[in-house]
Amino acid sequence: MSKKDSSILILCDFDGTISVKDTVNRLIRSHLVDPEWRYHVKRYLRGNTGSRGVYEAVAPMMRMNREDLEEFVSEHAELDPGFPDFLEWAQNRGIDIKIVSDGFDATIKTLFNTHGIEGLDIFANCLRFVEGNRVEISNPYANPDCGICGTCKLMIMERF
Repeated sequence: MSKKDSSILILCDFDGTISVKDTVNRLIRSHLVDPEWRYHVKRYLRGNTGSRGVYEAVAPMMRMNREDLEEFVSEHAELDPGFPDFLEWAQNRGIDIKIVSDGFDATIKTLFNTHGIEGLDIFANCLRFVEGNRVEISNPYANPDCGICGTCKLMIMERF
């Protein structure tokens, strides 16, 4: 392999990989105001719905704002201590790294900003804050032919 081999691409997951802990479930559960969410999680655990269906169902039940997310990330998200060195190693060799996650872009970006990590493409569900401490979750990388996951990692992989 040459020092600047741009033909190599690494698609890297976030929750439980770059972030030592899985942030998605904890973030959702800690900001829900309606006990009905348990029904949707049980459907997911039984295989009756995918992450996309759960996100659509629980988003209206969540209450949080940008400050809540920043506090959550500082308390519950932990960057894998080896990731900055790995990222530097890859960048020094011209290896492209993209983040592919069925989690939320806002969580990823907040943790990266905390650690000065910039310039990585992020393919994830979009978490937006709207009036009244409500959130909207959209799935710009879902597979329209399937609809199970919020972010279809296979579809993204096939793009490259």
